[in-house]
Amino acid sequence: MQTNILFWNIFKFGFNRFYDPFNLSAGKAQSRMSVLKAILADAVPDIFVVVEVTCGAGGGTFGAQSLLDTLRNNAADADRASWRMVPLQLVGSKKNVEQVAVYYRGQKGTVTRYFTGPFVWTGGIGGQPADPSAVSATQYANNPNSSLLVPTGTTTRTIPNSTDVQYRAGQPELQSAARIDFDMLAVASKKNPLKKLKTMPSYGTLRQPFMVTFFETDSATTPASTRNLTLFAVHAPPDYGDAYDYMTTLLANTEQIVTAPDVSKNEVKIICGDFNLNTLDDDGERSANYDALTVIRSAPAYQSLNSPPAGTTVDDDELEAYQGYFATHLGHTPTLSKTKAKSRFMWSDGTDLSPYPSYRYISSVKSTPNTYAVDNILVWRTAGTTSNFTIMNPIVGTPFDTVALPPANAPKGSLTTTCQFGNSPTTWTPAQLWPQGPSADDYVKLSARSLVEWRNYGRIRATSDHLPLFVTV
Repeated sequence: MQTNILFWNIFKFGFNRFYDPFNLSAGKAQSRMSVLKAILADAVPDIFVVVEVTCGAGGGTFGAQSLLDTLRNNAADADRASWRMVPLQLVGSKKNVEQVAVYYRGQKGTVTRYFTGPFVWTGGIGGQPADPSAVSATQYANNPNSSLLVPTGTTTRTIPNSTDVQYRAGQPELQSAARIDFDMLAVASKKNPLKKLKTMPSYGTLRQPFMVTFFETDSATTPASTRNLTLFAVHAPPDYGDAYDYMTTLLANTEQIVTAPDVSKNEVKIICGDFNLNTLDDDGERSANYDALTVIRSAPAYQSLNSPPAGTTVDDDELEAYQGYFATHLGHTPTLSKTKAKSRFMWSDGTDLSPYPSYRYISSVKSTPNTYAVDNILVWRTAGTTSNFTIMNPIVGTPFDTVALPPANAPKGSLTTTCQFGNSPTTWTPAQLWPQGPSADDYVKLSARSLVEWRNYGRIRATSDHLPLFVTV
């Protein structure tokens, strides 16, 4: 059984930025949506996770629901009618508050997927999801939440009443809710590591993980194969120190995250997120930032998919190129200029090479600490294989196979991502080599300026300052 998962931190995702009901900048909203649709068309996900969904005047809730409508009305998708969405909840508080949108296909081919919680809805205005062992579950009323889980023309589904189901067997799917309230483990005192602090760590006003569980069954085999997916969507604070504490003190001491997958339920655990922690050190070697989750209780745990293998060394003259293969965070669009010097972040001349695949459009690799490879997917499984991890790059396209032998055997990715430049140099007459050419040598006239215009890098960067991640589990 294989499930395609797409994760994306979409910058301030909301209705106004992608649908623009006031027609103030409808052209730009449509252009952003075209980039989003292109990513979806290339990925063909079964589960799509979006963080940084706004919850204020930008219409994040309405935007998330509108994107569900877009998915359900995509004529190119034969399984479009089965799209569902986990009811939204607020994560974080005060200045950190936002929402997480998780979309999933209830049916595709021989695979049926149920949203199992792990929490349940308790009903009422302002009601809160809760542990099903402590409360009576209530179905979502005849409101937007019910339509999220029951597509038009279908009826409420019941989660199979099977011992293979990890959460809420035999219960209505329409009662399921995500979990954002967790059991925290005691943290050792920094002064005395052998002593546990009495006060448990707390997410406080920070954005909690958004925990969603699924039960999958595949009728292609007899008997049907089954498994449970436990998914955590994470958006860590932007400051490095806060992000590191978030990883090592909070995530690493969240019981639901660090407990090993249940082998008897064929459970696979996935953490996808914007961790705001670089996966590489300054010299290109594997960073220890994720060690708190890759090794738990002295045993191997999660696999960090956007990290290089331990022991990888990179030559200094190849370092900048190597970093581009892991980059997920985009830099600001430079001011359009007719002068080559101000547009050089996406092209090269005879003395200053902007190397493939990042051409210096990624955020600074010279910041302290680096902040260019901050999005990641981690997978903990006891059986089966994880494949096709790809940083979907709509600027140069993927796989990153233009250079036959990438520096230090950097990962190319395997999923095809289409370049989304509306005025690509490859369409010019005569066609130019950028962005597929590894050196992009010496652009002339207005070529350098054209690379950063709205139809090219501009609309991609306006869609999000992060690149989406794809994996098959």
